Amino acid sequence: MRILVVEDDKNLNRQIKEALEDADYVVDVAF
Repeated sequence: MRILVVEDDKNLNRQIKEALEDADYVVDVAF
C-alpha cells in the first residue's frame, strides 16, 4: 500500500515515514 504523509515538521515527517516503511508500506512525503 502506498501512503502520502503531509507534515510540516521535518523530524516528525521522517519518524512517521520510517515507522511506516518498517511496517512494509511505500511512503511519499510532502512538507
